Formats: sequence, structure tokens, C-alpha cells
Amino acid sequence: LAPTRKALRDSGLAVDEAEARAFYDKNVKRYALPEEVKVRHLVVAVPEKASFDQVKEAQDKAAVLRERIRTGEDFVRLIREHSGSPSAKQDGDLGFLQRGQAIPELEEAAKNLKPGEFAGPVRCEDGFHIIRVEDIRTPVQPFEKVKEEITKMLFEQKMENTYRVFLQALRSEAHI
Repeated sequence: LAPTRKALRDSGLAVDEAEARAFYDKNVKRYALPEEVKVRHLVVAVPEKASFDQVKEAQDKAAVLRERIRTGEDFVRLIREHSGSPSAKQDGDLGFLQRGQAIPELEEAAKNLKPGEFAGPVRCEDGFHIIRVEDIRTPVQPFEKVKEEITKMLFEQKMENTYRVFLQALRSEAHI
């Protein structure tokens, strides 16, 4: 069997880059990475051992800010002026997060939002968050990263098909 496989491998079966690229382009969804969501947030901080009154005060402030956002005030400006998060220096930009990597409460709040939509206030460990989804993308592994894998798979498929045809020919020529 080993010499037969070697003969098949040496028989000129090859997969060129154009063939691999065509397969990639036709099956690009196979190479999709998990969806990513770009989120911006404003945090009304709650002290670690906050009293009921402190939590209520933060919740009320978050509700007022949310209403101001709803009526059209600039979200980034409100973040700069009121957010208690270190990300306020980046205008509340958390960047792109893969689904499953964010704080569970924020992820739940953001899961059905479209770009430009808001959610919150959402209670988290550090305070009340108001979030806006900026963008949603499903990145794809670049062709160069998966080219070798595709080439190997296509070569193995060709080799298997050739081997099958070869065995069929042997069987049809065998005189038993």
C-alpha cells in the first residue's frame, strides 16, 4: 500500500494557488472567526462597599444620563464629563470584543443591538453602564493563513479520488 500511495503522490497530482484561492472564495464562511462587537460605554461608578443610598444615587444619575442620550445629547461628550471608567480617556471605546469576552451583563444587553443603538443603564459590579454598539463584524481568517490547510485538503481529496479510480480499474481488470 505504501508504494501505491507514493506512486499516487508522485503522479503529478498538485493543487495550485489559484485552485486553493477559488475554494477559499467559494467557502469563505468556513473561515469566519467569532462575531465581534465594537462597544462604547459610559459608567456611573458605584463604590465597592456602597450603601443602598449610594447605589440608588448612581442608578438615578445613570437614568438621567440615559434620558439625555435619548433626547440627542452627544454620547461621547457625556462619557468625557460623567464616566467613572478608565476607558473614558478613550471616549469610552472598548474596541472590538468577541462574543463571550465581555462582562456577561453587558454582553446580554448588547446582543440584540444594531450599530448606533443604546442599552442601559445595566447594573454591573463596578456601577451602572450605558452602552452603544458602534459596529458589528464577522472577521475572516485571511487566505494566506489557511492556504496550506486548503491545499493539503484539496490534495488529499484528489489523491483519494485517484486512488479510488485506480482500485476500480484494478478490480475490473482482475481475473478471479
